[in-house]
Amino acid sequence: MKKVVCNYAVVRFLPYPETEEFVCVGVALVCQETRFFDYKLEMKRRDRVTGFFPELDVAVFTQGRRVFEQQLQHVHGLLGDEDGKGQLEMDLVEADPVVLFKELVRPRESLFRFSGIGTVMTDDPARETERLYEHYVNRQFAQRKEYQEEVMARRLVAMFKRHSVVGYRDVLLGDEIYKFRMPFVKGDLADPRMLRVIKPLNLTQSDTTGIIDHGDLWFRRTERLLNREIAADRLLFPVKTGADVKRADVAREICDRFKKLGVRVLEFGRQEQILDFAKAG
Repeated sequence: MKKVVCNYAVVRFLPYPETEEFVCVGVALVCQETRFFDYKLEMKRRDRVTGFFPELDVAVFTQGRRVFEQQLQHVHGLLGDEDGKGQLEMDLVEADPVVLFKELVRPRESLFRFSGIGTVMTDDPARETERLYEHYVNRQFAQRKEYQEEVMARRLVAMFKRHSVVGYRDVLLGDEIYKFRMPFVKGDLADPRMLRVIKPLNLTQSDTTGIIDHGDLWFRRTERLLNREIAADRLLFPVKTGADVKRADVAREICDRFKKLGVRVLEFGRQEQILDFAKAG
């Protein structure tokens, strides 16, 4: 199929304008060439909102969402079904898709607002709507196992820059048979005993099996490093664990296993101690 230009905007729930905090709860997309318009809203998981705004009466969200969806249905009706009904008041002479879309997403003082307009090329606007929803609402990109540790590493890089910590680089460690990447390594690779190594470790997986699997992976890798004569006390794991009691207990057991090897383990939030380790010779 031929690719067409589409415009889209992300739906944001913003109950407190004073703080400008919001949760992404949907997307809307329009294609002028084909007069396609579609949207998708989060209709099931209210915990997305209550988790971020625990003090909020959930009825504020659900009732507001119902009215907001009527607005979206109205635009859908103007571009397709002539019987479409809704609450959005528009002063328009003709139903031009882009004009309608810009009117829909223009800034308003309301609970539900839109992001700026983005543009994308696609041969399937309906599928693209789903893809954008998965990206912005379900944060599909964050489901990669490595993603959270990449975020942790970027935060360490920023912290090291602020405190003038230098000399660390991203390198492959291991042996001739098995190598793996370590994001922070300082020292001469020819002398493994003098290396200083930092590896952010995420133990916040959604279930205990995922936590154990990931912990076991890095435990085996750590044993390989120690077999290569890297000193245990020169290896640091800044660890992030979840708030759930059961998963936190499992993560703690994994951390204890590392400590028994002589490896340093710190909570990721202990910046001063992480910096002390990073600055040491």
